[in-house]
Amino acid sequence: MFYDFEVPVPDIPGKIIRRKKGVSIHVEYQYSRVYNPQKKYNVPKRTVIGKICGDDESIMFPNEKYLEFFPDTIIPEVRPFAYRSCSLRIGSYLVISKVMEEYQIAQMLRKWLGKDCGLFLDLVAFSIITEDNAGMYYPDFAFCHPFA
Repeated sequence: MFYDFEVPVPDIPGKIIRRKKGVSIHVEYQYSRVYNPQKKYNVPKRTVIGKICGDDESIMFPNEKYLEFFPDTIIPEVRPFAYRSCSLRIGSYLVISKVMEEYQIAQMLRKWLGKDCGLFLDLVAFSIITEDNAGMYYPDFAFCHPFA
């Protein structure tokens, strides 16, 4: 998930790679190299740190990996309200909520989990809806789904 603020593309010669994916250009950061003795050359280790915004190739929308590798970056202050999708996908939530209510799952779990019961039930719903999809990112899911 890309953040909704812009930062300049880091100027680190040989470490920043721009790669076109569809209609957008992703910025990759090469953080390491590993020597492969069988092939007898270095294999670069890279990760996507952002996406170029519009026509200006010196500005990008960062993602969470950008803040991991460039923690000194000054980011805009947090908004006072929660930014959510204008339309929530509520159908699956209603079905899972009804099943949990009928079987009194929340009351049973509250004995062991206490106040974290709601979070646990949200993670269960996330797991059921995304079918354990490894590519699914929880904040993206939270953007357009309701929670208990």
